[in-house]
Amino acid sequence: METQQLNEVLSCLDKTRRLIHYHDDLFAIYLLSNYIGNKPNCSINELRNSQFSRLLNKPIIKPITAKCGDGLLSQERLSNSYSTNYHSFVLSLSKWGSKSEYQWAQTSRPGSNLVLQLNFTGEHDQMMQELKIDCNTFKLCGHPICQQRNSLAWSRIDLDLESGEALIEEVQNDWLRIAKRQHRLACIASQNSREYNYNRDLSDNSNQMLEYTGRILQAYEKNWSEVMLFTTIRFIREELGISKIYYHSISTAKVLKNLKYRFPPISLYTDLPRKFCFSRCNNTPIFLQQEKTLRRRLKKLQDQTWFKLEI
Repeated sequence: METQQLNEVLSCLDKTRRLIHYHDDLFAIYLLSNYIGNKPNCSINELRNSQFSRLLNKPIIKPITAKCGDGLLSQERLSNSYSTNYHSFVLSLSKWGSKSEYQWAQTSRPGSNLVLQLNFTGEHDQMMQELKIDCNTFKLCGHPICQQRNSLAWSRIDLDLESGEALIEEVQNDWLRIAKRQHRLACIASQNSREYNYNRDLSDNSNQMLEYTGRILQAYEKNWSEVMLFTTIRFIREELGISKIYYHSISTAKVLKNLKYRFPPISLYTDLPRKFCFSRCNNTPIFLQQEKTLRRRLKKLQDQTWFKLEI
Protein backbone atom coordinates (compact mmCIF):
# COMPACT_ATOMS: atom_id res chain seq x y z
CA MET A 1 0.00 0.00 0.00
CA GLU A 2 1.02 3.63 -0.28
CA THR A 3 3.51 4.53 2.44
CA GLN A 4 1.45 7.56 3.45
CA GLN A 5 -1.65 5.41 3.87
CA LEU A 6 0.30 2.91 5.95
CA ASN A 7 1.60 5.71 8.16
CA GLU A 8 -1.99 6.81 8.74
CA VAL A 9 -3.00 3.26 9.66
CA LEU A 10 -0.09 2.93 12.08
CA SER A 11 -0.91 6.27 13.70
CA CYS A 12 -4.44 5.04 14.44
CA LEU A 13 -3.34 1.81 16.09
CA ASP A 14 -2.85 1.51 19.83
CA LYS A 15 0.82 2.11 20.61
CA THR A 16 0.79 0.33 23.98
CA ARG A 17 2.84 -2.84 24.40
CA ARG A 18 1.08 -5.91 23.04
CA LEU A 19 1.76 -8.99 25.14
CA ILE A 20 0.91 -12.30 23.47
CA HIS A 21 0.37 -15.59 25.32
CA TYR A 22 0.24 -18.72 23.19
CA HIS A 23 -0.17 -22.43 23.87
CA ASP A 24 -0.37 -25.29 21.36
CA ASP A 25 -3.46 -25.23 19.12
CA LEU A 26 -4.77 -21.95 20.51
CA PHE A 27 -5.51 -20.98 16.90
CA ALA A 28 -8.08 -23.80 16.71
CA ILE A 29 -9.99 -22.38 19.69
CA TYR A 30 -9.84 -18.91 18.16
CA LEU A 31 -11.08 -19.92 14.70
CA LEU A 32 -13.92 -22.06 16.05
CA SER A 33 -14.96 -19.28 18.45
CA ASN A 34 -15.07 -16.83 15.55
CA TYR A 35 -17.15 -19.25 13.50
CA ILE A 36 -19.70 -19.55 16.31
CA GLY A 37 -19.69 -15.75 16.65
CA ASN A 38 -22.54 -14.21 18.60
CA LYS A 39 -24.71 -17.32 18.44
CA PRO A 40 -25.34 -19.16 21.74
CA ASN A 41 -23.89 -22.31 20.24
CA CYS A 42 -23.26 -24.20 17.02
CA SER A 43 -24.04 -27.74 15.94
CA ILE A 44 -20.97 -29.96 15.84
CA ASN A 45 -22.40 -31.54 12.68
CA GLU A 46 -22.43 -28.08 11.09
CA LEU A 47 -18.79 -27.63 12.03
CA ARG A 48 -17.94 -31.01 10.53
CA ASN A 49 -19.39 -29.81 7.21
CA SER A 50 -17.55 -26.46 7.32
CA GLN A 51 -14.05 -25.49 6.21
CA PHE A 52 -13.02 -25.71 9.88
CA SER A 53 -13.85 -29.40 10.23
CA ARG A 54 -10.20 -30.47 10.63
CA LEU A 55 -9.95 -28.39 13.80
CA LEU A 56 -12.31 -30.80 15.57
CA ASN A 57 -9.52 -33.40 15.49
CA LYS A 58 -7.08 -31.22 17.40
CA PRO A 59 -6.01 -32.75 20.75
CA ILE A 60 -7.23 -29.68 22.58
CA ILE A 61 -10.68 -29.78 20.93
CA LYS A 62 -11.54 -33.51 20.92
CA PRO A 63 -12.05 -33.80 24.71
CA ILE A 64 -14.46 -30.84 24.56
CA THR A 65 -16.65 -32.25 21.79
CA ALA A 66 -16.63 -35.65 23.50
CA LYS A 67 -18.40 -34.05 26.46
CA CYS A 68 -21.00 -32.27 24.31
CA GLY A 69 -23.80 -34.77 24.77
CA ASP A 70 -26.26 -32.38 23.17
CA GLY A 71 -24.12 -32.12 20.02
CA LEU A 72 -23.65 -28.38 20.46
CA LEU A 73 -20.42 -26.42 20.83
CA SER A 74 -20.40 -22.99 22.46
CA GLN A 75 -17.78 -20.33 23.10
CA GLU A 76 -18.20 -20.98 26.81
CA ARG A 77 -17.24 -24.63 26.38
CA LEU A 78 -14.27 -23.65 24.22
CA SER A 79 -13.08 -21.14 26.80
CA ASN A 80 -12.67 -23.94 29.35
CA SER A 81 -9.93 -25.50 27.21
CA TYR A 82 -7.32 -22.76 27.55
CA SER A 83 -4.01 -24.09 28.86
CA THR A 84 -1.73 -22.53 31.46
CA ASN A 85 1.32 -24.02 29.71
CA TYR A 86 2.07 -21.15 27.35
CA HIS A 87 4.86 -19.00 25.94
CA SER A 88 4.74 -15.21 26.07
CA PHE A 89 5.85 -12.75 23.40
CA VAL A 90 5.86 -9.02 22.82
CA LEU A 91 4.33 -7.84 19.54
CA SER A 92 5.63 -4.69 17.84
CA LEU A 93 4.62 -2.92 14.62
CA SER A 94 6.75 -1.55 11.82
CA LYS A 95 6.73 -1.05 8.05
CA TRP A 96 8.73 -2.44 5.18
CA GLY A 97 9.42 -1.42 1.61
CA SER A 98 8.71 1.56 -0.62
CA LYS A 99 8.13 2.22 -4.31
CA SER A 100 11.82 2.92 -4.86
CA GLU A 101 12.78 -0.40 -3.19
CA TYR A 102 10.16 -2.46 -5.02
CA GLN A 103 12.64 -4.58 -7.00
CA TRP A 104 14.22 -6.19 -3.95
CA ALA A 105 11.74 -5.66 -1.08
CA GLN A 106 9.62 -8.68 -2.17
CA THR A 107 6.31 -6.85 -1.90
CA SER A 108 3.59 -7.92 -4.33
CA ARG A 109 2.95 -4.35 -5.42
CA PRO A 110 5.03 -1.16 -5.22
CA GLY A 111 4.69 0.47 -1.82
CA SER A 112 4.95 -0.59 1.80
CA ASN A 113 3.89 -3.52 3.96
CA LEU A 114 2.78 -3.43 7.56
CA VAL A 115 5.10 -5.61 9.67
CA LEU A 116 4.18 -7.56 12.79
CA GLN A 117 7.25 -8.51 14.82
CA LEU A 118 7.00 -11.37 17.29
CA ASN A 119 9.61 -10.60 19.94
CA PHE A 120 11.03 -12.47 22.91
CA THR A 121 10.24 -11.22 26.41
CA GLY A 122 12.71 -9.93 28.97
CA GLU A 123 12.90 -13.39 30.55
CA HIS A 124 14.48 -14.75 27.37
CA ASP A 125 16.86 -11.81 27.08
CA GLN A 126 17.98 -12.29 30.68
CA MET A 127 18.77 -15.93 29.91
CA MET A 128 21.00 -14.81 27.03
CA GLN A 129 22.84 -12.40 29.30
CA GLU A 130 23.39 -15.05 31.97
CA LEU A 131 24.83 -17.41 29.36
CA LYS A 132 26.87 -14.56 27.83
CA ILE A 133 25.38 -15.08 24.38
CA ASP A 134 25.58 -12.15 21.96
CA CYS A 135 22.09 -11.56 20.54
CA ASN A 136 23.57 -9.93 17.41
CA THR A 137 24.70 -13.38 16.30
CA PHE A 138 21.06 -14.21 15.50
CA LYS A 139 20.14 -11.02 13.65
CA LEU A 140 20.45 -10.34 9.93
CA CYS A 141 20.59 -6.82 8.55
CA GLY A 142 18.15 -5.98 5.80
CA HIS A 143 15.24 -7.91 7.32
CA PRO A 144 12.18 -6.37 9.06
CA ILE A 145 13.16 -7.22 12.63
CA CYS A 146 12.59 -5.02 15.66
CA GLN A 147 15.52 -2.74 16.46
CA GLN A 148 14.70 -2.41 20.17
CA ARG A 149 13.92 -6.08 20.92
CA ASN A 150 15.00 -9.55 19.85
CA SER A 151 12.60 -10.80 17.16
CA LEU A 152 11.78 -14.48 16.95
CA ALA A 153 9.77 -14.01 13.75
CA TRP A 154 7.77 -11.53 11.71
CA SER A 155 4.97 -11.32 9.17
CA ARG A 156 4.38 -8.79 6.40
CA ILE A 157 0.88 -7.63 5.46
CA ASP A 158 -0.49 -5.65 2.53
CA LEU A 159 -4.02 -4.35 2.98
CA ASP A 160 -6.74 -2.30 1.38
CA LEU A 161 -9.40 -0.73 3.57
CA GLU A 162 -11.69 0.08 0.65
CA SER A 163 -12.06 -3.53 -0.50
CA GLY A 164 -11.76 -4.87 3.06
CA GLU A 165 -8.97 -7.27 2.09
CA ALA A 166 -5.59 -8.14 3.57
CA LEU A 167 -2.80 -10.20 2.03
CA ILE A 168 -0.24 -11.97 4.21
CA GLU A 169 2.91 -11.56 2.14
CA GLU A 170 5.14 -13.76 4.27
CA VAL A 171 5.67 -15.44 7.62
CA GLN A 172 9.37 -15.75 8.31
CA ASN A 173 12.17 -15.99 10.88
CA ASP A 174 15.97 -15.86 11.01
CA TRP A 175 16.55 -16.55 14.68
CA LEU A 176 15.85 -20.28 14.75
CA ARG A 177 17.57 -20.97 11.45
CA ILE A 178 20.74 -19.33 12.76
CA ALA A 179 20.31 -21.05 16.14
CA LYS A 180 20.16 -24.42 14.42
CA ARG A 181 23.39 -23.72 12.56
CA GLN A 182 25.13 -22.43 15.69
CA HIS A 183 23.99 -25.50 17.60
CA ARG A 184 25.55 -27.76 14.99
CA LEU A 185 28.84 -25.82 15.00
CA ALA A 186 28.98 -25.82 18.79
CA CYS A 187 28.43 -29.59 18.80
CA ILE A 188 31.35 -30.09 16.42
CA ALA A 189 33.60 -27.83 18.49
CA SER A 190 32.65 -29.62 21.70
CA GLN A 191 33.27 -33.06 20.24
CA ASN A 192 36.71 -32.02 18.98
CA SER A 193 37.64 -30.09 22.14
CA ARG A 194 38.46 -26.93 20.24
CA GLU A 195 37.56 -23.29 20.67
CA TYR A 196 34.13 -22.36 19.40
CA ASN A 197 33.94 -19.06 17.50
CA TYR A 198 30.37 -18.06 16.78
CA ASN A 199 31.16 -14.44 16.04
CA ARG A 200 34.07 -12.90 14.18
CA ASP A 201 34.88 -10.68 17.15
CA LEU A 202 33.88 -12.95 20.02
CA SER A 203 34.58 -16.47 21.19
CA ASP A 204 32.60 -18.42 23.74
CA ASN A 205 32.34 -21.72 25.49
CA SER A 206 30.56 -24.20 23.25
CA ASN A 207 28.63 -25.53 26.25
CA GLN A 208 27.00 -22.15 26.76
CA MET A 209 25.88 -21.99 23.15
CA LEU A 210 24.66 -25.59 23.26
CA GLU A 211 22.60 -24.86 26.35
CA TYR A 212 21.04 -21.76 24.83
CA THR A 213 20.30 -23.14 21.36
CA GLY A 214 19.08 -26.44 22.78
CA ARG A 215 16.53 -24.67 24.98
CA ILE A 216 15.40 -22.24 22.31
CA LEU A 217 15.03 -24.84 19.57
CA GLN A 218 13.09 -27.19 21.83
CA ALA A 219 10.72 -24.39 22.82
CA TYR A 220 10.04 -22.73 19.45
CA GLU A 221 11.31 -24.66 16.43
CA LYS A 222 8.20 -26.79 16.07
CA ASN A 223 5.50 -24.14 16.30
CA TRP A 224 6.98 -20.68 15.64
CA SER A 225 5.07 -20.39 12.35
CA GLU A 226 1.82 -21.42 14.07
CA VAL A 227 2.30 -18.69 16.67
CA MET A 228 3.19 -16.08 14.04
CA LEU A 229 0.26 -16.84 11.74
CA PHE A 230 -2.23 -16.95 14.61
CA THR A 231 -0.97 -13.58 15.85
CA THR A 232 -1.23 -12.14 12.34
CA ILE A 233 -4.77 -13.38 11.71
CA ARG A 234 -5.98 -12.13 15.07
CA PHE A 235 -4.33 -8.75 14.50
CA ILE A 236 -5.91 -8.36 11.04
CA ARG A 237 -9.35 -9.38 12.31
CA GLU A 238 -9.44 -7.53 15.62
CA GLU A 239 -7.24 -4.47 15.16
CA LEU A 240 -7.60 -3.77 11.46
CA GLY A 241 -11.24 -4.93 11.28
CA ILE A 242 -10.62 -6.93 8.09
CA SER A 243 -12.28 -10.34 7.67
CA LYS A 244 -11.10 -11.30 4.15
CA ILE A 245 -7.57 -12.59 4.50
CA TYR A 246 -5.50 -13.86 1.58
CA TYR A 247 -2.27 -15.83 1.72
CA HIS A 248 0.18 -16.52 -1.10
CA SER A 249 0.53 -19.90 -2.71
CA ILE A 250 4.07 -20.79 -3.76
CA SER A 251 3.26 -19.96 -7.40
CA THR A 252 1.90 -16.48 -6.72
CA ALA A 253 4.69 -15.76 -4.23
CA LYS A 254 7.45 -16.57 -6.72
CA VAL A 255 5.99 -14.42 -9.49
CA LEU A 256 4.47 -11.45 -7.67
CA LYS A 257 7.22 -11.11 -5.05
CA ASN A 258 9.97 -11.56 -7.63
CA LEU A 259 11.58 -14.53 -5.90
CA LYS A 260 14.37 -15.69 -8.17
CA TYR A 261 17.23 -17.13 -6.19
CA ARG A 262 16.65 -18.21 -2.60
CA PHE A 263 13.19 -19.54 -1.85
CA PRO A 264 11.60 -19.85 1.59
CA PRO A 265 10.45 -23.29 2.79
CA ILE A 266 7.58 -24.45 0.57
CA SER A 267 5.69 -25.67 3.65
CA LEU A 268 5.11 -22.03 4.64
CA TYR A 269 3.08 -21.62 1.43
CA THR A 270 1.31 -24.99 1.53
CA ASP A 271 1.05 -26.80 4.86
CA LEU A 272 0.79 -23.70 7.04
CA PRO A 273 -2.26 -22.05 5.42
CA ARG A 274 -4.01 -25.43 5.15
CA LYS A 275 -3.39 -25.98 8.85
CA PHE A 276 -5.34 -22.78 9.53
CA CYS A 277 -8.21 -23.87 7.25
CA PHE A 278 -7.51 -21.42 4.45
CA SER A 279 -9.37 -22.59 1.35
CA ARG A 280 -7.88 -22.52 -2.13
CA CYS A 281 -9.35 -20.07 -4.61
CA ASN A 282 -8.54 -18.60 -8.02
CA ASN A 283 -9.73 -15.10 -7.23
CA THR A 284 -6.89 -12.61 -6.96
CA PRO A 285 -7.46 -9.94 -4.27
CA ILE A 286 -9.34 -7.01 -5.78
CA PHE A 287 -6.75 -4.44 -4.77
CA LEU A 288 -4.05 -6.39 -6.63
CA GLN A 289 -6.22 -6.68 -9.74
CA GLN A 290 -6.53 -2.91 -9.73
CA GLU A 291 -2.75 -2.38 -9.58
CA LYS A 292 -1.59 -1.43 -13.08
CA THR A 293 1.99 -2.53 -12.50
CA LEU A 294 0.80 -6.09 -11.79
CA ARG A 295 -1.54 -6.71 -14.71
CA ARG A 296 1.16 -8.05 -17.01
CA ARG A 297 2.50 -10.39 -14.32
CA LEU A 298 -0.98 -11.61 -13.44
CA LYS A 299 -1.66 -12.44 -17.09
CA LYS A 300 1.56 -14.46 -17.31
CA LEU A 301 0.84 -16.27 -14.07
CA GLN A 302 -0.36 -19.71 -15.16
CA ASP A 303 -1.43 -20.82 -11.70
CA GLN A 304 -3.36 -18.03 -9.96
CA THR A 305 -4.15 -20.11 -6.90
CA TRP A 306 -4.45 -18.29 -3.59
CA PHE A 307 -5.37 -19.24 -0.07
CA LYS A 308 -8.29 -17.39 1.47
CA LEU A 309 -9.81 -17.22 4.95
CA GLU A 310 -12.98 -15.34 5.88
CA ILE A 311 -13.58 -14.96 9.59
